[in-house]
Amino acid sequence: MVQLFQRYVPYSSVLDFLVQSMLCLTAFGLSVQFAFHLRLAPTLPSLAGVRAGRTLTTVSVLVVVFYLTGYFERRNHLTVSRFAPRLLQAVPLAAMTLFAMYAFLPGLALPWPVAGSGLVLMSVLMVGWHALAPTIVQHESFAERVVIIGDGGLARQIAACTEKARPWGFRLAGYIPVADAPRNTEPPSVSTVAAARNSDVLPFPTPPNINAPSLGRLTDIEAIIEQHDAHTVVVALTERRGKLPLGTLINAKLRGVQIYDAIDFYERLTGRMLVARMRPSTIIFANGFVPGRPTLFLKRALDLVAALTLLLLAAPVMAAVAVAVRASSPGPAIFRQQRVGLLGLPFTILKFRTMRQDSESAGAQWATENDVRITRLGRFLRKSRLDELPQLWNILLGQMSFVGPRPEQPTFVRTLRQAIPYYDQRHAVRPGLTGWAQVKYPYGASVEESEEKLEYDLYYIKRLSVAFDLTIMFETARVMLTGRGAR
Repeated sequence: MVQLFQRYVPYSSVLDFLVQSMLCLTAFGLSVQFAFHLRLAPTLPSLAGVRAGRTLTTVSVLVVVFYLTGYFERRNHLTVSRFAPRLLQAVPLAAMTLFAMYAFLPGLALPWPVAGSGLVLMSVLMVGWHALAPTIVQHESFAERVVIIGDGGLARQIAACTEKARPWGFRLAGYIPVADAPRNTEPPSVSTVAAARNSDVLPFPTPPNINAPSLGRLTDIEAIIEQHDAHTVVVALTERRGKLPLGTLINAKLRGVQIYDAIDFYERLTGRMLVARMRPSTIIFANGFVPGRPTLFLKRALDLVAALTLLLLAAPVMAAVAVAVRASSPGPAIFRQQRVGLLGLPFTILKFRTMRQDSESAGAQWATENDVRITRLGRFLRKSRLDELPQLWNILLGQMSFVGPRPEQPTFVRTLRQAIPYYDQRHAVRPGLTGWAQVKYPYGASVEESEEKLEYDLYYIKRLSVAFDLTIMFETARVMLTGRGAR
């Protein structure tokens, strides 16, 4: 895996992105050259450098559009049923984007016969790549072979995650059984979950057996690594003292084998932290969780500039939305609600009203799928995220940031901090208009779902950086285009 902007990206995904970008460039390059040499497009400039510049600009815009539609996500290339809708969505949107760009910036335009033939050729090449990609990208030479030390509940969780990551180039070579702490297979209560965080007992139902061979004894790990050409060893033991051949593992690491603690490997695979297995030492001794002052200063400066700019640009849209909200149902256009922010301090969040005026007469409650309290206009505003625009004012006041954990209502926070240890740690940074959990998880409307969202929030806080914020904002734009996750 390659680490890009605090995110781990599989080698196969990087290869896939580069190949498809080159296919796009090849398609438009051939289209331009063919039209120029046969004089099919007399408006093409004669200077090769100008033609190349226009081609690169067009291709760059197309790659961005395809990324925003989610076309490059690896899971969208696993089956025809996933691939075809993405391609059919991305190509027309790309054509409309080029039409708008060429209209406003004619100096960057390619003649439409050239651009049209480029889009057609690009689509053909991408369909061809889709047919070949599983054979090439998922070839064993690109695979990262993983050996797990342990066979208890934690090891089984890691094995299950590794198997799910198989399309992204991971291969579970097998495991080395090691006696670990006892496992509890009873479903947990809230109190046992809270009490078990600092113990060696897994309070959750035991994951299924590891679907991989037992590779032998721990004393033979050096031979096992060599025999299976393992790139990665994951130590998945709740109690490691006196059980690991430290000298052998050190030698393996110095020879290039990656040695991971189970929680760190889980983060790498999933982009979230394994809250169920965290201990205080996970935060106390880990790198991260404390962004430097330059990072916080730059993050705040970008928040101020972006919020002020967007408020000015979006003012006409916000005025139109406010009028539409007032006209669509009785009640004010702006909805005000108490939320918990930085350091657990309350503040008043601003949103365009998307529910009936009496929606919380019975008290605070989570939104549900097809919530009857949401108005017809409100459903559109939520899908498009336009209801969040007034929060630009919260950002200017310093109560929020563009990127951070989404703020919850005090009633929910009181419940969740009792049920989920480390929940209050999400208040270590300003809450965000968007966040890592928002782009990776559809919606949280229960204690269990809130714990999953917390795993993403803590991952973000651990790796907070301006580059990571920009990545999340780019992902948010893609989520907004697809309307994914809102309720």
